[in-house]
Amino acid sequence: TLRVLTTLLVALSLTAGASARAADLLLLDDFQDGVADGWGATGEGSVSLSSYARNVSLRIERSASALRITPVAGSGGPAVSGPIAAAGLGRGDVCTIEASGDGGKSWLTVLRIARGDDDGLTLHRGAATLSQSSATAQILVRLRSASRGPDATCWFDDISVRGQLLANSSGG
Repeated sequence: TLRVLTTLLVALSLTAGASARAADLLLLDDFQDGVADGWGATGEGSVSLSSYARNVSLRIERSASALRITPVAGSGGPAVSGPIAAAGLGRGDVCTIEASGDGGKSWLTVLRIARGDDDGLTLHRGAATLSQSSATAQILVRLRSASRGPDATCWFDDISVRGQLLANSSGG
């Protein structure tokens, strides 16, 4: 009975270790350091940092986006999460967090905020997991405002990617 219990405990600890490795935090950007390093901005609109009640967020206006590449590996797909707050969205305007595992050929919507959810204060949270093969080396995370109006603003914060680290990426 002791041998069975020991075997069970070893199996559980190995499973827990594998789960922890599969859920390594690969990216967490809360923008509190005052820089949006690693994010590339594109589009017609502004991408900047803004502060409200001592919290710094990435602010994207009109039809602009910010993109970040995150290296990943392993057989499980990485999970992307984060909140969005929005203000001034018109009909058809949206704020989105998206992820791509195929170099931007296709995008998975992690979270989408539209008119009616844009009170300028409420942080709406979302998460999604990409389905990927073990050959995947990176994912793209895109934060986007799609608007025709001049008043549409999206705020992004606490963007995270969880997955498996690339081999030898920890330096040791």
